[in-house]
Amino acid sequence: MMRLGRPSRTAVVEAGIMPGLFQPAISLNALLAVAVCLLLAGAVAAPIGAAGVPDDPVLVLRVHTRDKLVIADLSQRHSHLLVASEKGIVVFEGEEGEVARLRGAGLEVEIDVAATSARSATRSSVPGPLAGIINFPCYRTVSESRARFDALLAQFPQLVQVVDIGDSWERASGAAGGGEDLRVIRLTNADVAGTKPKVFIMTGLHAREYTPVEVGLRLVEWLLENHGKDADATWLLDHQELHMLVQSNPDGRKQAEQGLSWRKNTNANYCSGNQRG
Repeated sequence: MMRLGRPSRTAVVEAGIMPGLFQPAISLNALLAVAVCLLLAGAVAAPIGAAGVPDDPVLVLRVHTRDKLVIADLSQRHSHLLVASEKGIVVFEGEEGEVARLRGAGLEVEIDVAATSARSATRSSVPGPLAGIINFPCYRTVSESRARFDALLAQFPQLVQVVDIGDSWERASGAAGGGEDLRVIRLTNADVAGTKPKVFIMTGLHAREYTPVEVGLRLVEWLLENHGKDADATWLLDHQELHMLVQSNPDGRKQAEQGLSWRKNTNANYCSGNQRG
């Protein structure tokens, strides 16, 4: 019999309204739409080891169940689920060992081949190798973000400008760590003249919230890599001007990268200790 955990307050969501299934990804909405459509239409599934299954340690799995206690247990173990109640299907990410565990509990489990392939393709698009954050290697660090900005500027000079808008608290105060420049990446097609609406996006204000920075970086990469290929990306860069401050709190972020539960910047005049904010 399965040992059941407490249901997560936010993990179980109905198909079509889930805010996220995969790790931060290029064209996240598109991937989610594909996942939902495949789920509701009856996606291609395969057993472990079947031909066509990507060689990826993390698989998109489908469990056939309507049992609320089973779904509650899955939500406790996997954080985010895609639940199609009418079809009795639950989709989530898990490793091969989870397949064996669930089958041992008497559940029908399959690999969603199309969704696993999409996930693998998205992860492989991230330039590497990455050092990443402790226990979270898919999230890029402050230094990796900085290096990526420089690489994108060199690769897409007609679409990218990198603007220094000021200093982090440590750099402004002359702190021993040296601090960082606050760098905005400006995206627009310089070959298309005229006044363009401006959009400002900032991520990473709360240092320990890793995901928004990576989502911001992936959005930048998706727009640049798909300009001239995708109609939406092309229109956005031709007729809009996007200003993105991806690392809004680099001093605090570098503390969080060490595994500390750090939320604010490193100004010690108001809060102290490792769990500031």
